[in-house]
Amino acid sequence: MTHLHIETELHPTPAQRAVLARQQETASALWRVLARQALADRHGLNLPLVTLWHGAAHSISAHVGPPVTRTKAQRLAEVRALARDLGWSRELGTASLDDLVAEFSRHVRHGEIRPDRPDDHHLLLGPLARPLWPLEVEVGGLETPVAAALYTLPAAARSAVSTWRSAFIGRLDAEWSRLLPAGHHDSGTDAALLSHLARWAHVHRTSPTSHPPPCPVVTLTLREDTRLRWDRGGSRAWLVWCFRIDDVAAPRTRGLVGADPGITNLWTAWGAASSAVFPNPMRPGSWRLPPWAGPQGDLCRPWAAELARVQRDAVLVTRLLHPAQHGAEVHLLNHEHLALEEPDLARFMQLRAEYGPWAAWSGATVQHRYIAAVARVARRVVLIPARDAATSTCSTCHARGSMRYRRRAGRCRVCGANHDRDLNAAANIYRLGLARL
Repeated sequence: MTHLHIETELHPTPAQRAVLARQQETASALWRVLARQALADRHGLNLPLVTLWHGAAHSISAHVGPPVTRTKAQRLAEVRALARDLGWSRELGTASLDDLVAEFSRHVRHGEIRPDRPDDHHLLLGPLARPLWPLEVEVGGLETPVAAALYTLPAAARSAVSTWRSAFIGRLDAEWSRLLPAGHHDSGTDAALLSHLARWAHVHRTSPTSHPPPCPVVTLTLREDTRLRWDRGGSRAWLVWCFRIDDVAAPRTRGLVGADPGITNLWTAWGAASSAVFPNPMRPGSWRLPPWAGPQGDLCRPWAAELARVQRDAVLVTRLLHPAQHGAEVHLLNHEHLALEEPDLARFMQLRAEYGPWAAWSGATVQHRYIAAVARVARRVVLIPARDAATSTCSTCHARGSMRYRRRAGRCRVCGANHDRDLNAAANIYRLGLARL
């Protein structure tokens, strides 16, 4: 069984951001206390986790005795007891705590006691991250939904999210029907009905009725195995969704296609017999993030600024970019073999500073990684390092660094051949991929 992990950025309010940051701080603090306990175990000190959490001073390194053996199950029981005592269940679910203990125990099993939680350990939310709305998600520990850029998911992932949402809301509707009064209504039934409405009325009221069309090439299923990832500075957060790959259609086109991502053209594809260009409908000139202005007039009620931004961006991306993005996905994944430039965002930004903001805003990076990941599973894929300089190499004489461009048109200083910038890059990616198949 093969899985894909696809990220979507969260746009929390300041209050939501504070809760999410507190979750991370609690998880990191728990890791540090587990590390102190494991170190004490090595020195023969059997110290309860609750004692270490409350900061009792112990000279661990000075003590020498037979090592204390502590299993993952014992460690987990202590963590759960501590969580109950400290009330962590309001913000950290059982899945998060269990996963953190499992990851820590794995390090200990390999003889490593890391004093701090690894940067690549992302907090497991599991079923506590639910995409219940097209542009908002429910996250465990938060009282209100969080705005999320779900529109940047590829078409197959959007379809999988919609299928999951329909099934989940169907279960809620069934429970709602079961709780409706039918001939009698006692206090127990009334309490259950009120509890259901308090928890889920907002979902019943706002659940979407339209569904995106299925992708003709890839079929995915959303798994309840979602993680929360922060950047190193702690300023931006992403949900990392887990999808199971159920099916990838057989390729319709034999042979290799080389593909170059960009801004002027979302993708430029080059094959043995033909080429294809997928222009960016949003780039008449130099691209900039859409300007933001607050609503006009006086509002008599609070308004959700982050959600409004996400809704505005979703309208632009969905209406203008999705048709071209989906067309490119289908075209590329319908080939037997793919050659893609590695999704090296830092390298791309050296060439074009505007590419980074564009890729994050439009979902271009998500799409690039998604196509590469699906191709690894169901096709043969060659990733061409960005350092191979596909754009600056002439696709006719293959002289590196020989192309000089004026806007989109370029001329080779060695052989004099004229090339379009993106077609030249795609042809070079095709040639390099063919050599490495």
